[in-house]
Amino acid sequence: MPVTFEVGEGTLVLRVVGEWSIAVAEEARADAVDKLRGTSVTDILVDLRRAVLKASFIDIFEFTVGHAKAFPPGTRHAVILDPGSPSSADAKAAEDAAYNRGIRMRVFADEACARAWLDAPRGDDR
Repeated sequence: MPVTFEVGEGTLVLRVVGEWSIAVAEEARADAVDKLRGTSVTDILVDLRRAVLKASFIDIFEFTVGHAKAFPPGTRHAVILDPGSPSSADAKAAEDAAYNRGIRMRVFADEACARAWLDAPRGDDR
């Protein structure tokens, strides 16, 4: 699997290099859930800047809204995506879908902004 996991203070970091299909994404989500079990980690950072996205908009949408059942309420998801990626518009639409379903997820172009959002006090998360 093209995903590496790092557990830091309060954050699980997933870095993806290579193909990011829905099958890979679902396997990574299951692994992330396992890694979070028994911890106090409530923030997830997913770095997709070196990923080759192989998913349709509907796949991304369905995968994203599935986070509500997979992760504990209140888990925040920061996704880093190359702004020039053809999937960046889909990711922003998925962010809106997540927000409308109570999932705290934001899409960022750089890691510093993503980490700043994760480190900020919890609130509206928008």
